[in-house]
Amino acid sequence: MFPKDLESISFQGGDGSSINNAVKIVGAKSFHSGIQAEFEFIKTLFNENEVESAEGKTIIFPDAVIHHVNVVTRNGENKNIFFNASEFQPKLDFEDVETVKVFTFIN
Repeated sequence: MFPKDLESISFQGGDGSSINNAVKIVGAKSFHSGIQAEFEFIKTLFNENEVESAEGKTIIFPDAVIHHVNVVTRNGENKNIFFNASEFQPKLDFEDVETVKVFTFIN
C-alpha cells in the first residue's frame, strides 16, 4: 500500500471527518513523509483520477497540530479531511519548503 519510505507509517484515531475525528499520522520520520502519508490516505478514499485538486491548511492548537485538506473531485464535490500532524509537524526543516509549496496540487 505504501511506498517503501512510508512502510513504517500507520493511521490511527478517527476517520478524518472533523478536527475531533482527525486521522493521526504515526511513524512519520520527517515532515515530507508525513505529507506523503496524508496523500496516501486520501488516495484510499477516492477512485483513481477522481481528485481534481486538493489544498491543505495548518491549524495550530495548544495541544495539537491539525492539517485540514480540502479535496475537490472532478464532479465538483468538496470533501474536507482532517489529519493530526502533531507527531511530524515539529520536524519541519528548511529543506521542507519545497514540500510546503506542493501541499496544494492539481491533477
